[in-house]
Amino acid sequence: MITREQVRDQVVDVLNHRMTPEQFVEWVNRNPNEFTTRDYVPVKALAEKINAASDHGLAWEEYYNFLTAMKFRVKVSVG
Repeated sequence: MITREQVRDQVVDVLNHRMTPEQFVEWVNRNPNEFTTRDYVPVKALAEKINAASDHGLAWEEYYNFLTAMKFRVKVSVG
């Protein structure tokens, strides 16, 4: 089972350019049965938004909104 924390880590990897948004979408699509139903709905919605924004990328606010909806506190650190 894929945990919320694993989803968070994948999204953070996208934001830090350790993973492409397309790789995130592929990961979601490869593992639909590994998510809880509660988590899969917002994860799939984010993947669909990424697909729709493939030409120009998804805004930071979309990732922020997703993470806060998944009950994570979002904090930016630059170092």
